[in-house]
Amino acid sequence: MKNINKSLISMVAGAVLLFAGVTEARTWEFKNGPREGGWVWDKTVPGSFPGQLGSISFKNSSKYVTTRRDGKNDKVLVVKSGDRKYGPMEGGGIERANTFNTNNMEARCRMVGNTEQVRRSQASFWQDTAGPNSTEIDVFEVKPGGNFLNFLSWRNGIRVKLTENGSESHKWTSINAARNWSNFKCTTSNRNNFSCTRNGGSKKTWTKLNGSTVGNTVIIHNKPWRINQSNLSVGPVASLECDWVKN
Repeated sequence: MKNINKSLISMVAGAVLLFAGVTEARTWEFKNGPREGGWVWDKTVPGSFPGQLGSISFKNSSKYVTTRRDGKNDKVLVVKSGDRKYGPMEGGGIERANTFNTNNMEARCRMVGNTEQVRRSQASFWQDTAGPNSTEIDVFEVKPGGNFLNFLSWRNGIRVKLTENGSESHKWTSINAARNWSNFKCTTSNRNNFSCTRNGGSKKTWTKLNGSTVGNTVIIHNKPWRINQSNLSVGPVASLECDWVKN
């Protein structure tokens, strides 16, 4: 009987530990606004880059990040940016630290705008970098040419070219198709090998470079500028919408 009690105690203790780990996972539906549940304004101030049209910054206010009602009880996160122009350009976004610590991140997102406006955009649901030697995962990124999944590595603060070993860019779909709702998901079991899917299919796997680290912050943002691609036309930028985000 004593042995049975010890076994039961061990099972209960294991269940408690398992439950404690599960409680970290959660879903954000932004029913109480864009900064519910620990999300804050994205305060990124990018450095200068070749071909830059003008100064660039993120506008940390509800001017660019809001929610809208979509049905009776549902709300959608709306992330806008300023126009692409020859002058100061503004983006908008939110971020949340310690959100990829469950080794899982998901979101349901789309772009809203005509094809030309979407082409000008770079909107992402992505994981942050973590220092000068780091790994960044852009799960949902819209840029000239389509809707992409990017695995970017940084060495001494300099982005590793996509053609080098360890970094890849996968095209999920076309710019036009990026205007449809899609579910994006990335998981990892060891913080080294990653697996990502769009709508449960077109699975992509990838292994990070040795010596690089992976951060936990998840960022949802929209910006009108593009590094080394400043020949894009100027004008309004499409909006990024996300129905929910999970970890």
